[in-house]
Amino acid sequence: MSNECKSDNNEEYLTFTEALHNYILNLKPCPKAIAADLYPPDPDNSNDPDTAYKKLMGEANPWNNRAKFGLLDAVRCAKLSGDHSIFKRIMWELGYSCMKLRSSGQADDLKDTATDVTREVGEMIGGIREVLRDGRISSKEAAGIEKETREAVEAILRELNLVRDMAERG
Repeated sequence: MSNECKSDNNEEYLTFTEALHNYILNLKPCPKAIAADLYPPDPDNSNDPDTAYKKLMGEANPWNNRAKFGLLDAVRCAKLSGDHSIFKRIMWELGYSCMKLRSSGQADDLKDTATDVTREVGEMIGGIREVLRDGRISSKEAAGIEKETREAVEAILRELNLVRDMAERG
């Protein structure tokens, strides 16, 4: 089993640890703030304010065979930052899709998700039409169609989930 996965542009291949490293570098708030929450300062060794950041970057270093950034650390990062892209990446590579299960259930949200569905389905159909112009589909084009199709399905599922939430509230 390969530990490589495609980057968002579908051109460059990243190992999982490289993808994880990129994920951490792009966290909002900045990785230093996340590191400070993940690894509270040691009262006995508080001389270096960057100790937590160095630990985080060391544990997620793709070029260090001893790197040990674990699943629970990734979950804590996602909770602190609100960025769940690393889990989406894992699910994507396994052929699954993940999405937020609950929403606020407001009518304006329903209008927004309906617009999202229309946009995503339109992008999917447009992508398929473009790819089929020459009558052949390359592996890169197939990956693009798969991405657009998953995004359309996710938008539809978000819409259905929102309708269900609104119906439950009455």
